[in-house]
Amino acid sequence: MLICNVSLVRLKAYYQRKTGQDDVQAQLMKELTSFEAHLLMTQEVVEIRGKVGRCVPVILPLETRQALSSIASKIVRKACSIPVESSYIFGSKTGGVFRAYDAISIVAQEAGLSSPSLIRTSNMRKYMATMVQALDTSEAEKSWIMQHLGHNMDVHLHHYRQTSDVLERTEVATILLIQDFGIVPHYVGRKLSDIQLDGKLF
Repeated sequence: MLICNVSLVRLKAYYQRKTGQDDVQAQLMKELTSFEAHLLMTQEVVEIRGKVGRCVPVILPLETRQALSSIASKIVRKACSIPVESSYIFGSKTGGVFRAYDAISIVAQEAGLSSPSLIRTSNMRKYMATMVQALDTSEAEKSWIMQHLGHNMDVHLHHYRQTSDVLERTEVATILLIQDFGIVPHYVGRKLSDIQLDGKLF
């Protein structure tokens, strides 16, 4: 839920969130694994307006449901002096919103972390974009991830994706060793993730 700026979730969007399953999803349930079916039935999706007007989906896990229901309650909002005209679910007393950055900073400080300043949504997006490099994802799957992050492939490639030293020292190094030892013919057509080089080579 913290991948994008959840401060922008409006009450209207929250009440219109996608829950349960419709007819199409009911048909898809037959093709899903038990784990995927569990995710579909226990998570909800609300859409917010992201950068350049892009619609960004926000996943609401089961454990957030009760808290969000309370925050959206008219009784709770009145008790917390949230103005009636506030259209945001995370509305503040001033009529604006309680920023996700501030909320995360407070929690990170109170958690006693050694480097609480590193816990930021931008770092979470960078981490996710970097980890995607380690997965064998299709173009369609990459597109889903970019949509979830709220930006396009160009932004992903130039601003968020980082070269991971882990990937360099494992995946890229494996390719270089295959080349250096002249054993390319042994691995033609094989996925890099399936290649395990013999330790005797080193």
